[in-house]
Amino acid sequence: MTEKEAIMGGAPFSAGMKAGNSIYVSGQVPIEDGKTPVDVGEQTRICLDKIKGILEKGNAKLTDIVKITVFLTDIADFGVFNEAYKKYFIDHGIETNFPARAAMAISALVKPEWKVEIDCFAII
Repeated sequence: MTEKEAIMGGAPFSAGMKAGNSIYVSGQVPIEDGKTPVDVGEQTRICLDKIKGILEKGNAKLTDIVKITVFLTDIADFGVFNEAYKKYFIDHGIETNFPARAAMAISALVKPEWKVEIDCFAII
């Protein structure tokens, strides 16, 4: 990859950008095989799977993430989200030193069935 190169594209933004030893991953939404599950925990897993795939395209891994931002359409879903988030990282070998994180409730995402969107920043 060049110093600053899109990792993936298609829309008028890049799913991820690599700049030097940094990777910036755009907000990932919970679409898998053209469908969005209802469960917030499953939506969380899908978003994190997409992030993992984007990082791998940039020669990075989950342990390289230093900061994650989470957007929830209903803060009441935070507990379910948090359990799925923690399980995802533990299942991928990260049991301590989780990335720094901000989580916030927002009024809506682009599609009403989306309950969570996650972006991140990684250093390799």
